[in-house]
Amino acid sequence: MLDCRPACDSTDHEFLVKNMCCYTNRSLSRSVARSLRQQGLTLIELMIVIALLGVVMAIAAPNYQEFVRNSRLATASDELLTNMMLAKTEAIKRNGVVIVCNSSDPTAAAPSCVADNPNWKTGWIVFVSKDGNGTFDEDEDELIRVTAGSANIGSVTGPDDVISVTFRSITLSGGDKEFKFCTEGAASRIVTVEKTGRIFRTLGPTCT
Repeated sequence: MLDCRPACDSTDHEFLVKNMCCYTNRSLSRSVARSLRQQGLTLIELMIVIALLGVVMAIAAPNYQEFVRNSRLATASDELLTNMMLAKTEAIKRNGVVIVCNSSDPTAAAPSCVADNPNWKTGWIVFVSKDGNGTFDEDEDELIRVTAGSANIGSVTGPDDVISVTFRSITLSGGDKEFKFCTEGAASRIVTVEKTGRIFRTLGPTCT
């Protein structure tokens, strides 16, 4: 077996070049040391990683909560916007009157409209009013869409009166109507229904 110790102990460059096994042994030693270091984290390194994760989570958590609040408001307001557009389309198609109204229990077997109540958080219904009296009659009218309320948002404030949709436009007493969706700390969503029949959604001020 070749003894490399004389080469490794020598300071003569020429002698070292002639005995490359010394360099080979040194490379092996460095590889072994590197492998040992890569086997795991030290306690200090682990504590640093945990501390960094805590900082990242502290920064990300508020942003995630804001994202969730905004997503819920967007979903709920989109639902009302879609229902209003459906009512308008059905009124034109049927050449009749279609009504969207808030309901205290929209999923009931025979839901009813809640008159003079601006709270739309409990949900709403869309129906064809065949008798045109503005209220839902299970025997006379045709229920088109039911939307249950959402417990994930703070409030949904709408007009006091029932909204009637005709084939020409939306019949509203007092002009345009707004429905405000709010959750504390998030930008409000406002669904506007104009007397001309235009329906759209905008961002409002931050809810408090």
